[in-house]
Amino acid sequence: MRNIQIMPMEKEDLEDIIAVERAVFPDPWSQTMFAEQLELPEIYSLITARMDDRVAGYGGLLRIRDEGHITNLAVHPEAQSQGLGKSLVYFLFLLALKESVKSMTLEVRTTNTRAQELYSQFGLEPIALRKNYYGYEEDALVMTIEDISVASYQRRLADIQKSLKCHIQDSLNLAS
Repeated sequence: MRNIQIMPMEKEDLEDIIAVERAVFPDPWSQTMFAEQLELPEIYSLITARMDDRVAGYGGLLRIRDEGHITNLAVHPEAQSQGLGKSLVYFLFLLALKESVKSMTLEVRTTNTRAQELYSQFGLEPIALRKNYYGYEEDALVMTIEDISVASYQRRLADIQKSLKCHIQDSLNLAS
């Protein structure tokens, strides 16, 4: 079982974040895009996952009133298939609940069935297709869940926590 530390993203992490971004996405976000989100903590929550004292993944949450939107999520290819993505999504949902978010939405590449399966575990369901969202030939599937504040969803998150493959050091102090 790997040790993972989940913590808030810091400006000092940006070079490592960009390295992960470039290793994962054909159209990576710029360092400026992440820096601008870090400057708006009232609406963005950005987290990193560290393995062996290096950034191995990250995730972002945009909050508007009681709606949450997962803006970006990536795990370095060398750290994939170890439960890190699931751990990041879990903590983004905990952050959302802490901020009184009720519904969650995201876009995922229609070709990324692994990510779609992961998001389905969290109750996100496809509701729409965004044509050419990732460029001229790449569509996005919009996935959502309406109410994560209900008791039945809390039980789902508790079950997900039990299924995590990693020992997690929670620097955000969110997990019970």
